Order: sequence, then structure tokens, then C-alpha cells
Amino acid sequence: MWLLPLTIMLLVVAMPEMGLAAPRARLVVNPQEIHNEDLSISMFTINIDVERVTDLYSFALRLKFASYGKTLVVGTPIEGGFLDDEICNGSYTEFHYNIDVFHGFVDIGGTRCRPPGYEGHVPGVSGDGTLAVLRFQVVGTGDSAFEIQDSGLLDSNIPGVPIGHKVINGYYYGPTVDFVEMELTTGRAVNLRVYGEIGFKTTITNPSPIPLNASVRYDIIGEDIWHTFYSGQTYRTTAPPSVYLYVNEFTADYTEWTAVGDSPYLDAPDDGNYVEGTFDAAFMAFFGFEDITLGDRLIDNVQLEGYTNGPLNEGIDYDAYSQNFAWVGSLYGAGAPAWVTPRWVGADTTSDMEPSLLTEAGINDFGLLLYLYDPDSLGGPGNIVDCARLRVDFASVAPVDPPIYTILPGENITVETTWILDMVDVGRYNCKATVEFSTFGDWIPAAKTKEFHLRIFWAGPGKYFPDTE
Repeated sequence: MWLLPLTIMLLVVAMPEMGLAAPRARLVVNPQEIHNEDLSISMFTINIDVERVTDLYSFALRLKFASYGKTLVVGTPIEGGFLDDEICNGSYTEFHYNIDVFHGFVDIGGTRCRPPGYEGHVPGVSGDGTLAVLRFQVVGTGDSAFEIQDSGLLDSNIPGVPIGHKVINGYYYGPTVDFVEMELTTGRAVNLRVYGEIGFKTTITNPSPIPLNASVRYDIIGEDIWHTFYSGQTYRTTAPPSVYLYVNEFTADYTEWTAVGDSPYLDAPDDGNYVEGTFDAAFMAFFGFEDITLGDRLIDNVQLEGYTNGPLNEGIDYDAYSQNFAWVGSLYGAGAPAWVTPRWVGADTTSDMEPSLLTEAGINDFGLLLYLYDPDSLGGPGNIVDCARLRVDFASVAPVDPPIYTILPGENITVETTWILDMVDVGRYNCKATVEFSTFGDWIPAAKTKEFHLRIFWAGPGKYFPDTE
């Protein structure tokens, strides 16, 4: 039954108080300010108090606070006791709540009830007191407002008459990083004929008394595309094209396979040069691959590929090992000459199995050892590896993991990033720069963001792109 007066109240608060006198009662968050900029407080309580109220019988409200459980987490609300008196005698009040940590609110409602055997009108309670007590745990950086929303007070009449009231909210002050300013090296109208890239310079500051980690996220939103990158990264709309590195050297250690043709044997498919395993547990090593110079490219992943001409049989594998004898997967025969990638590996790419391949030095040092698994072979031919190569895929952003900047108390820093442009980037964009910060918890966006418009075009003598300009 407690839901009935709460529903009535929520309907009432949506209506204007036509002709009512200025409200005398107040709903107040106490304390109104909690300062925890140094994170010395791990847990605290606030009260939802009512002041100068007359004949309060029931109430309902929503208390809004930081969402997603990244800054604060609320515990179980406790009834404040204001609606209890000698009539209700500790047993005849109702108190209910609903918590939504993800969206950051708690709904609270309470009402007096008629005790059994009580005759006559049950009045409301007047004066000052506490309606609810809430305990919060601090789980991360950031501020949080305590905002009373959708509040309603009803008196003891049947049905209850709304009690006009004023709301006094509160605020929790935790450590934050603030947005100072942002500069675009090209301005907000960028001619691709003049500029091949846009530089973003953003200044941020830490007003807190403790060091904080920070980064800046840039969201570049066009008509059909959304780019996101961070300070300290170099971003390309389109990743650099993949490259293939073929075998170009051979060291005859553990050579138990039959080598046909000329060294390095696995440098090209269908050229008459290959290696053939003729008995189980045979080794063939080491094959090296063409060297690579990355420049400003960053490796996203590396995949070993083999051109094989072995029998189509799941019981046969050409196991691939690195020069450190670390298994990186099994090539196999497809029943006809074909490119295959490792199986049984339990990872998406060879670089997942051999992380050193994510670096220029790691690729240039990589050596391939082959091992034949063919327990039914009886020494027969047909297990052929004709060519091997590394497919190197590049990331559109470098480095892939955004840099994290540690800002000391009172320090200002300027962080930079670069967006490398090409013709596919021509267009208009709505953009936003967001400062994010953390200590031991999740990343929190700063209260202030920078929103701006960006136009990218190509203009030269007598030519303009897009033509619609």
C-alpha cells in the first residue's frame, strides 16, 4: 500500500503549485559539502533531512549521485526515524528503497501507518528531523552532486495534500583533473593541400593535493564515421597496408627433412624449391625472414602463413617453432597447394603466441623451425612446405594503448596528438575533447569538456573538393 501515496506524490510534483504560498518546509542533504580531495575518507554518511514541516505523513524522493559506480557506491538506506512517534511506536511506519548503482540513483519512500486498534485520525509529524540515512563508499576519483529529484511530501489528510517545500542539495568533492585549454595547430578549417595532419595540444591541470593519472580523449564525429583517439597517439583514418615478409635465409641446423632445389627453399611458391618431411618427428631449421623498417608504423599483429602441398589429413601437422623453441602453431596440408595459417594454436595470430613479433627487432630476429608430426608416415614422401611468410598488419593508431600521464599536485601539463589525414577525411565534423583521470579505480571524465567544429577540404588553384562547397 505504500506505493499508492508515493505514486500520488510523483504525479503531484509534476504539476505547478498554482496559488500556493511560498513553501516553508525544506528537504536538505546534510552535510551539504563533503571534501575528500586527498582521498583520506573511504566511507561517509549523509542524511536526507526535513525542516520546518507541518503534518508530514509520507514522502518519496530520488537521490541522484555519480553514475556507473566509478566514484561512489551507496549502501542500504536506513530509515531516519522522523515519521516515528509514540503513536507509531517503532512498528507502524513503512520504509522502502530501490538502488540503481549503474545509473547513480536511489529511490526512497516512507509513510506512517495506522496501528491496529488505534481510533481516530493519525496525524502527521511536524518540525525538523531525518527521513533517511545513506552510507557511501569511495571507490575512485571524481566529484558527485547529491541531487534530490522527484520529491513529494504529503500531509495526513485523506487523500494526502501535497506539502510545498524547497530542496537543498549537497556535493561531494573528490580529486579531479581539470581542462584548461586546447589548441589545433591547423585551426578549425583544414586545407589538405596545405596540411597533411592536424595537431591537438591540450593543457590540463591537477588542483588536487595528490598525484593523479590523466589522459585526453578526442571524439571526431562525421556524418558516417566516428574517430576516437587519445593524447600521445598518432592516428590514421586508414591503417597502413599490410606487408608480407618472405623467407630469405636458411641455417641448416637439425636438417632432417629433404631439401629440394636451392636455398633458402621457402622463398616463393611453385618455384621448384621446397622442403619435404619424410618421417615422423623430423626437424628442419632455421628459416629467417626479410627484415623490416617500421618508420612511424606500429604493428597490430603478425601471422605466419605457409604454402603447403601435403595430404589433407588432420593427423598430420608441420609444427612451427620460434628460434627459442616456442611453439607458435601447426601448419598442415590442404590436399592441394594452398596457403594455410596455424591451427590448434588457441590464439588469433602468431604474435599472440610470440609477442616479440610486435616489435621491429622481434620480427627481424625471428627464426622458424619446422617439426613433422606424422605418426603414420612409415617414411613416405608428400609432406611438403613450399613457401613461408609473415603477414604484418599495422595499426591505425600508434601506440595502440593510450599513454597515461601522471600529474603532480598543482601541476599543469600540455599533451599532444596527431591525426594524419588523407582525402577520405574530407568533410565536416562535430568534435569533443574529454579529460579523463583516475587513481586506483576506473577512468572518470572531467566535468568540463571542449566541443568544437572541424572542416577538412582540399583547395588549389581553380580546384575545390568537395565540389558542393
